Amino acid sequence: MELKQKWNNIPSDVRNSNSIIQFKRYLNRNNVNIPSYFYKGKRRAQVLHSRLRTNCSSLNQHLFSKNIVESPLCSCGSIENSYHFLFNCVKYTDIRRDLTRNLSPICTMSLKTLLFGDENLSIETNSVIFELVQKYILESKRF
Repeated sequence: MELKQKWNNIPSDVRNSNSIIQFKRYLNRNNVNIPSYFYKGKRRAQVLHSRLRTNCSSLNQHLFSKNIVESPLCSCGSIENSYHFLFNCVKYTDIRRDLTRNLSPICTMSLKTLLFGDENLSIETNSVIFELVQKYILESKRF
């Protein structure tokens, strides 16, 4: 699309506005706001947490979906995905117990909450959730 066509596609009230702020808001209308708690914790833990969130970790299911490994199975015999890693794998029972004990008073544990947070909770509470999940990830020594 030509620059002139792009300009003409902008609503006239925005084009004719004297406000740069209104124009910038229009330009940024589709930008996604990343929650601040996504940046909590140590950098390595943030990256590993993000990889779980985007199905790009070194869990076998994630690698299998990209034809990198031959099997999606964990060494315990189940499909090794984010849910299995966080909720079921017998290799992480002890550290999962700590995670559950610390999280159960503040939230309902679900995959969505552990990976993305809960928009109904405060930024501070989501930050605590993320720090605890990242502690679990690091203590697992899986990655």
